[in-house]
Order: sequence, then C-alpha cells, then structure tokens
Amino acid sequence: MEVDALFKIKVKTGAKEFKMRVSGLTLFLDVKSLPMEGGANREIIKELKKIFKRPVGIVKGHKSKDKVILVKNLMPEDAKKILDQCERAQEPTTE
Repeated sequence: MEVDALFKIKVKTGAKEFKMRVSGLTLFLDVKSLPMEGGANREIIKELKKIFKRPVGIVKGHKSKDKVILVKNLMPEDAKKILDQCERAQEPTTE
C-alpha cells in the first residue's frame, strides 16, 4: 500500500548552509539559496530528496516561506525514524 506524507515547512533563505530543525510535523529549513527564480524551492526539493530518499514535491506555498511538501511512498513510522535521525545528527556533541 502506498502512503504519501505531507509536511508543513517554514523556510529561511540566505543561510550559510542548509539546516533542518523539526518540531512536531513542521520542518524549519535554513537554505542557502535566495527566493529568486525558484532557487530556494529547488534547493529544498534537492536536499529533502537526499534526506528522505524518495520523490519530494511542493504542493502549496511556491512563493511563500510557509510551504507544504509531499514525500511520496513514506509511511508515518519511517518519517519519524528519518526525522529523529536528522535531529540527532544536528545536536551539538559534548566532549
């Protein structure tokens, strides 16, 4: 059975590097690209495809900082695992 996942995302452009933070089912993305000629949207799709390893598309908010993205063939439990791994990877290490 195919299940697609929808996520709300909030985007901040002009960052030094791509960064993702998660709060519930909202993804907060810092992207390097500026919102000109679809550059930020292309970066969002490219980076989220790498993270989820599935087709990704923007379904709402093409010209807004608030967007809704669709990730194809992603079960809720798989989404949670992937997002948990991303959060752990971005936590500062204490040594």
